[in-house]
Amino acid sequence: MPFSSFWFGSPKSNPVSLDATASVGDVGGSNVDRINDGDLTTLFTTASTPTDGQALAKLDFGSSQTIAGFKAYLTQQGAGDAVTMRLEHSDNDSSWTTFGTAWTISPGNSGHTETQTPTAVSKRYWRLTANQNYDAVASCSELALYESTGLMP
Repeated sequence: MPFSSFWFGSPKSNPVSLDATASVGDVGGSNVDRINDGDLTTLFTTASTPTDGQALAKLDFGSSQTIAGFKAYLTQQGAGDAVTMRLEHSDNDSSWTTFGTAWTISPGNSGHTETQTPTAVSKRYWRLTANQNYDAVASCSELALYESTGLMP
């Protein structure tokens, strides 16, 4: 579903001023448009429990977009032990590379916000990926991608 959002809609409000097509990843899910709707109280949630390497949600910008940093707001899994998540990028939607490093999500419903500023890259596809087997469904309230670290809050 193509859309302009708080995160992608305007050069003044954000980071990346392009429309993105959001889609659920390998484990399905609901409300994928909530992953960048500008509202931290809404959640994208996977339909089932992710396993290592499975995509949770994906953004397609239609062409390469330079990204210098990101904030993943309130990432969590519904129950169980702490797990890890990562952000990845690709030019071809089949060969993926981790952007930055994997981060730890506390167990249960305690949401974690991750901010990273790795070396900037220009890629078309971006996705959140399970970095290990999860105990329950995963969720994220917002994924903000920034073309410049100077634009990050």
